[in-house]
Formats: sequence, structure tokens, C-alpha cells
Amino acid sequence: MALWAAVPQAGAQTPARLAIQTYAGLTITGAVGTVYSIEYVTDLAQTNTWRCLEFLQLPASPYLWADKSAPATGNRFYHAVSFAAPSNMVLIPPGTFRMGSPTNEVDRFGNEGPQTAVTISQGFWMGKYLVTQGEYRALMGSNPSYFNVI
Repeated sequence: MALWAAVPQAGAQTPARLAIQTYAGLTITGAVGTVYSIEYVTDLAQTNTWRCLEFLQLPASPYLWADKSAPATGNRFYHAVSFAAPSNMVLIPPGTFRMGSPTNEVDRFGNEGPQTAVTISQGFWMGKYLVTQGEYRALMGSNPSYFNVI
């Protein structure tokens, strides 16, 4: 949390006041490309209750990160923790992409459109490798696939 304080000049009759301007965010310095878990608490006396807000792949260093979900009132205290992802996972960063195929694509099926802009507002982790129907059934106890091969 960044703080800015200003104390006005105090005259004989005017009591001194303190004005604090805050913003919900932090500055992160580190190796570009490193993934950080951005976490917060509302009470610094309970630092064992940090909650993850999002994962961020550092695009520049230093980087000013702002909390878009912070309430207008109340306090949040932030920190960024370097995060080592499991080797079988990849970070899908927030951003916008176009989903669907163009109408003039060769061998295009009718259910591949229309093209739509999709925005991912918060990054997430996804498995690198396909999950077989056998692996899914072993974990979940059923196989809902339309093409049941096992």
C-alpha cells in the first residue's frame, strides 16, 4: 500500500490535520517473466490468512499493480510472492483473443463461428498435457464423454 501524507501549515488558531491519500496496489520489482501470487490481508495481526487475488507474470520491472477489485472502503495490505508453478501447469494470462474461425477458412465447419472477442480478466493455471478418458474416470469415477473409447 502506498501512502502520501501532507500536513498543512498550522497557525495559532488552526489545529494540525493529517491527510492521507492511498491507492490499492503495490510496486513489484523482479525478473521479467517471473510469476507472482498477488495476495492480501485486511488485518496485519493475522498474516497467516493471506488470500490470493491473482497470478501475475511480471511484464516489466518495476511494475505498478493496482487492485481493481478493492472495496471503496476498508483496508487491504498486499504482498507479491514469487510462485513456482507445478511443472505440468502453464499460466494463461489475462488478455483478449479472437475465438472462432473466419468465414473464409478452408474446411471450416458451421459451428466454428461467428468469430467473437473473448476477454480473460484474471489469469489462471491450466494443465500442459491432455487428460485421457482413463485418467479422468480413475479420478472422477465416471466418463461423461460422448466418444467413449475406454
